[in-house]
This record gives sequence, structure tokens and C-alpha cells, in this order.
Amino acid sequence: MEPLSISRQERADLLKGLEWVGDLTAEQIEHVTRFMLVFAVKKDALVFREGDDAAFLGIIVSGRVRVHKEDKTATPRKIAILERGNTFGEMSLIDGQPRSASIYADEDCTIFVLTEANFFSLLEEHPSIGIKIIFSTALSMSRRLRQTTQWLLEALDYSEVRERGDD
Repeated sequence: MEPLSISRQERADLLKGLEWVGDLTAEQIEHVTRFMLVFAVKKDALVFREGDDAAFLGIIVSGRVRVHKEDKTATPRKIAILERGNTFGEMSLIDGQPRSASIYADEDCTIFVLTEANFFSLLEEHPSIGIKIIFSTALSMSRRLRQTTQWLLEALDYSEVRERGDD
């Protein structure tokens, strides 16, 4: 990942319209940009590896990334593609646990990063903005959990059919 130097106004313009900013005002978005780092990521570059300790939230502002999770044989399996406006790394930012999956750039990307330290600084300086960000992050995590639960249910249904020999 290569750091990019872009103005706060350019950062705010890139964030506007993304679901992650929710109902933040233009002024609040500009406050948030003070706490964001910006990186260019080349296609196929590793953003972070499953098991890493680094806690930060990533927001894709251009390009897309792929999410890999190791199976029981330690073989990486692609489990998702995330595009502009999607976030990743929320769980480690919230719970402080190691990364649950690996992230690779699926194409050249621009990613905004909110580090754990900057997140807590934002919460201290602008608690009302921090609460909105926490709520937006919780909504995103809730949607993904619901989607994962549906996929799990479908996989279990398929396994039951295979066990009965109905496939």
C-alpha cells in the first residue's frame, strides 16, 4: 500500500455519497477526513493477512478487493468481492481481535483507512460523529451477518440433501 497525499476537500468529495457516511453532514464528513489515511493499492497486493493484529477499518473509494479465508487445510478460499463504498476490517477495529480473513486488491484501488488510534481520537474530539460511524459500522456488520447466515443455511440444506442422496 502506497500513501497518497490528497487534500481534505478531495477526501470529503470521495466520501460523499458512500453508504458508510450515513447521514453525516458535509461539515461532519470534513471532520472525519482529518482522521483518515489514504492509500493506493496495486492489483493483487495484500492489504492484510488473516491472523494479523493491525486494527483498522478500510473504505474502498475506487476499485475492488477480494476477501480470502483459509479452510481447514490452510488453503485460501475466496469468500467475497467488495467494491466502491464497501468497508472491511470492522471486526478487528471493534473487538481488537486478529484479522479473520485476508484482503487482496482485485484491481488497482484507492482505500481510506481509519486506524484504531485515529478512531478513538475521533470519538474523543467529535463524539456525535463517532456514534454515527459506530452505528453505520454496526449496520454494515449486521447486513453481512444476515447474508452469511443465509449462505450457511443454504449450505446446510444442500448438505442434508446430499446426505439423503437426493442430489
